[in-house]
Amino acid sequence: MSYKASLTAALTSFYPRYGKVEGGDSITFSGIGFSENTEDYTILIDKIPCVASAANASSVTCTTGKRPGIVSPSMSIFIKGKGLVSLKGS
Repeated sequence: MSYKASLTAALTSFYPRYGKVEGGDSITFSGIGFSENTEDYTILIDKIPCVASAANASSVTCTTGKRPGIVSPSMSIFIKGKGLVSLKGS
Protein backbone atom coordinates (compact mmCIF):
# COMPACT_ATOMS: atom_id res chain seq x y z
CA MET A 1 0.00 0.00 0.00
CA SER A 2 1.30 3.47 -0.78
CA TYR A 3 0.37 6.97 0.32
CA LYS A 4 -1.08 9.36 -2.27
CA ALA A 5 -1.58 12.96 -1.21
CA SER A 6 -4.22 13.45 -3.91
CA LEU A 7 -6.45 10.83 -2.23
CA THR A 8 -6.03 12.15 1.33
CA ALA A 9 -8.59 14.55 2.75
CA ALA A 10 -6.95 17.68 4.15
CA LEU A 11 -8.09 20.21 6.74
CA THR A 12 -7.53 23.86 5.84
CA SER A 13 -9.32 25.64 8.71
CA PHE A 14 -11.82 25.29 11.54
CA TYR A 15 -14.02 27.72 13.47
CA PRO A 16 -14.31 28.47 16.29
CA ARG A 17 -10.93 27.52 17.72
CA TYR A 18 -12.16 27.50 21.34
CA GLY A 19 -15.31 26.30 23.08
CA LYS A 20 -16.92 25.71 26.44
CA VAL A 21 -15.87 22.90 28.77
CA GLU A 22 -19.56 21.97 29.05
CA GLY A 23 -19.67 21.07 25.34
CA GLY A 24 -22.57 21.80 23.01
CA ASP A 25 -20.54 24.04 20.69
CA SER A 26 -20.83 23.67 16.91
CA ILE A 27 -17.47 23.52 15.14
CA THR A 28 -17.08 23.69 11.37
CA PHE A 29 -14.04 22.09 9.76
CA SER A 30 -13.21 23.14 6.19
CA GLY A 31 -10.94 21.39 3.74
CA ILE A 32 -10.73 19.24 0.64
CA GLY A 33 -11.75 15.67 -0.07
CA PHE A 34 -14.36 15.43 2.68
CA SER A 35 -17.35 13.06 2.66
CA GLU A 36 -20.92 14.29 2.26
CA ASN A 37 -22.21 11.58 4.64
CA THR A 38 -22.19 12.54 8.34
CA GLU A 39 -22.12 8.85 9.30
CA ASP A 40 -18.65 8.50 7.72
CA TYR A 41 -17.03 10.73 10.37
CA THR A 42 -15.35 9.94 13.66
CA ILE A 43 -14.20 13.25 15.13
CA LEU A 44 -12.40 13.44 18.47
CA ILE A 45 -11.51 16.68 20.19
CA ASP A 46 -9.43 16.19 23.34
CA LYS A 47 -10.40 12.47 22.98
CA ILE A 48 -14.10 13.37 23.34
CA PRO A 49 -16.46 12.57 20.43
CA CYS A 50 -17.74 15.51 18.38
CA VAL A 51 -20.86 14.25 16.59
CA ALA A 52 -21.17 15.28 12.92
CA SER A 53 -24.45 17.05 12.12
CA ALA A 54 -23.83 18.38 8.58
CA ALA A 55 -21.32 17.59 5.84
CA ASN A 56 -20.44 18.29 2.23
CA ALA A 57 -17.35 17.79 0.05
CA SER A 58 -15.55 20.77 1.63
CA SER A 59 -16.78 20.97 5.25
CA VAL A 60 -18.19 19.11 8.22
CA THR A 61 -19.91 20.53 11.30
CA CYS A 62 -20.00 18.70 14.61
CA THR A 63 -21.25 19.32 18.16
CA THR A 64 -18.73 19.03 20.96
CA GLY A 65 -19.16 16.81 24.00
CA LYS A 66 -18.54 17.67 27.65
CA ARG A 67 -14.92 17.47 28.81
CA PRO A 68 -14.21 15.98 32.24
CA GLY A 69 -11.75 18.77 33.11
CA ILE A 70 -8.39 19.93 31.90
CA VAL A 71 -6.92 17.49 29.38
CA SER A 72 -4.07 17.56 26.90
CA PRO A 73 -5.34 19.13 23.67
CA SER A 74 -5.74 16.80 20.71
CA MET A 75 -7.83 16.50 17.57
CA SER A 76 -8.40 13.80 14.98
CA ILE A 77 -10.84 13.45 12.10
CA PHE A 78 -11.36 10.03 10.54
CA ILE A 79 -13.45 9.56 7.40
CA LYS A 80 -14.65 6.06 6.62
CA GLY A 81 -13.12 4.89 3.34
CA LYS A 82 -10.55 7.71 3.35
CA GLY A 83 -8.72 7.41 6.67
CA LEU A 84 -7.36 10.18 8.85
CA VAL A 85 -7.66 13.75 7.61
CA SER A 86 -4.35 15.55 7.22
CA LEU A 87 -4.17 18.39 9.75
CA LYS A 88 -1.18 20.04 8.09
CA GLY A 89 -1.65 23.77 7.67
CA SER A 90 -4.74 24.05 9.89
